[in-house]
Amino acid sequence: VIELINAGGNDTDDFGFKSLTEIVILYIPQQNQNQNVIKYFKEFLNASNNVKPNDLSNNLRKILNSAKSNNVDIYNELHELTMQTFNGNQGSIKHLWFDLGIERCHEYMAYKMYDKCGSLVAELHESLKNNGNDDKSQTAKLLQVYAVKIQLTMKLIENLASNESSIAMNEDEYNKLQYELRELIDITRGMMTNVDIISNKAMSIIYECWAKVYASSNDWSNCYKYFKESFLLYQQIAHKNTTKCLKSLLISYMILSSLPQETAEQDKIPNPFAMDEISVYQNHHEIVIINNLVNAFESDDINSFNKLLKQQHETDAFITKYLALVQLRLQGKALCNLVKSYDRVKLAWLCHKLGMKLDGVEKLIVKLIIDGELNGRLDQVNMFLILKERDNKANAILNALSVWCKSVNTLRNTINSRAANKSSSFGGGMRGGGMSGFGGFGMSDYFDDDINDDLYVMDQSFLSWN
Repeated sequence: VIELINAGGNDTDDFGFKSLTEIVILYIPQQNQNQNVIKYFKEFLNASNNVKPNDLSNNLRKILNSAKSNNVDIYNELHELTMQTFNGNQGSIKHLWFDLGIERCHEYMAYKMYDKCGSLVAELHESLKNNGNDDKSQTAKLLQVYAVKIQLTMKLIENLASNESSIAMNEDEYNKLQYELRELIDITRGMMTNVDIISNKAMSIIYECWAKVYASSNDWSNCYKYFKESFLLYQQIAHKNTTKCLKSLLISYMILSSLPQETAEQDKIPNPFAMDEISVYQNHHEIVIINNLVNAFESDDINSFNKLLKQQHETDAFITKYLALVQLRLQGKALCNLVKSYDRVKLAWLCHKLGMKLDGVEKLIVKLIIDGELNGRLDQVNMFLILKERDNKANAILNALSVWCKSVNTLRNTINSRAANKSSSFGGGMRGGGMSGFGGFGMSDYFDDDINDDLYVMDQSFLSWN
């Protein structure tokens, strides 16, 4: 067909363009044919100016999908050629260039190629600006860009937070990322009021990121709300992150449902599986274990919960982190139930019953005593929890120390809050300075283990139950 057209034949229905598509696809899986693939793909791109936009998009995606499934190296080269060729074009080709760029950003993130992702999303963002400012007429596309930027920033923070020595070595970078995250969230919240048509994929990512930041701030009501919104949007587009988002939703549900109700009349939060959209996932192979964890949590079955948790092989940093906090809540509740009929209890027995190490049990007991959830004291010499001795002198001292600890904790939070307000006014940010002033988010930095995993500075209500 190509030879006939080159010889002067009449190409009435873009047969030359379609033939180039098939030639490239035929060469892709063959050994030692990369040069021919590149040669005919360049001819394909040169011929793209004379075809209909839909035909260009469909045929280009056929080629890229074929390359991706057969030869990753050639796929990367073809994608790079496409982005270079289409960059600077206008109209439908510019839309295609942008869509391919956004998809590529998500691929880079999936393969942890964060530098390339950052460079490409910056280039895409630049194409949506007028005189250096965001083009408000491109809000839908801007949300897609900001979705990538928020997700990328959170990934970088998680990487640093996973290694305490990395934070120590890169404190400035850590603070810079936290501040950028606050700015990005503030921008997206402002943009939501000015857009009529949104991308479900972009908003599902943005809502999921908002939910994670709310979790870091111990605002579990908004965390649950936005995980649910994100899940429903992911589900509508059959996105691969649907089940992962559902796991996060169920974790936030367990924590939120066990928090003390503000009023006696406040309705109990319904189990998410009562929703039709979620119930269909009840027996999904990725959800079965966490569904059983929810059942064990609601029935206060600490043994089943611990066993199931060992079967949960999760690589997502957020899910791993907050499943541990769910376990902590259940262990605290189980501890209160275990000791309520005794005058004294061996710490070794509690370790066995709760599936915890001695250090963890001691910290949990101290937290519960400080919060007034346990009537007792720790005898660390004889390794006992002594209960029902509130009126003796030792406990009077303990009560005084409890009040002092609470006062120190309050002072710490006040200092951090003032430091955060001061640093944010200079465009900086201190670790632990938090999200104050940014869209109503709480004070803690995103994924700050020093704040969320320290029992002594955790929000007072976190380990409080009725």
